[in-house]
Amino acid sequence: MNSTRFSGLPLPAACEPAPRKARSRAGVAALVRPWLPTWVLPWMLPWVLVLAAGGCVNTAAPPARPAPPPLDRAATTEPGSPSTEERRLHQLLNEYRAANHLPPVGLSRSLSKIARLHASDLSAHRLAAACSIHSWSASGPWSPCCYDQRRPDTKCMWNKPRELTPYEGIGFEIAYRYTAGVRAKGALAAWQASARHKSIVLNLDGWKSRQWRAVGVGIDGEYATVWWGDEVDPAGYWR
Repeated sequence: MNSTRFSGLPLPAACEPAPRKARSRAGVAALVRPWLPTWVLPWMLPWVLVLAAGGCVNTAAPPARPAPPPLDRAATTEPGSPSTEERRLHQLLNEYRAANHLPPVGLSRSLSKIARLHASDLSAHRLAAACSIHSWSASGPWSPCCYDQRRPDTKCMWNKPRELTPYEGIGFEIAYRYTAGVRAKGALAAWQASARHKSIVLNLDGWKSRQWRAVGVGIDGEYATVWWGDEVDPAGYWR
């Protein structure tokens, strides 16, 4: 379909100016000046010109917002390195802890592997209705389990680090889903607004006795998972 453009917006052929002589800018200004306040004229004049020329303004809805760009891995050749957004989430978590007078937690290689594996598993496989976001599918090199919040199988979560990595401690997970694609700031804001998740990040309430010595971050599509542990990671930390 042929189209014409006005102020960067395409006008469909049905809205093209009719074949009549268009008035000049000065001529239209002279016509509308008597009944328009002076301050309105500069703003209205482009629209009046379109109407005077027999055209119409495109009122169609704007095009759909494009999907967020894929998360890029940090500039390193080392396999499994955190993405830029994963590093950003780790940074925001430590900044949040610092604002509450808590020490930073290193980005664990083992727990980051677990976090990324679980985020990818959640992204690729639909869970049964009774299974929460802490569940694992039967489609990977791990023991599958359904984490039902009414009857939680805590070992399903706790044992995943020692099952899949050299990490000897247990792991505690917080997770977040956003259908438009996870970004670090949105994930942190959601956890800050939840008393249960906030208490884990800041070692409050029932988590006061634990001192986090390792944290892993994973983001894949709609999901973000963060794993916390109070043991030092023998596999080391990302820098």
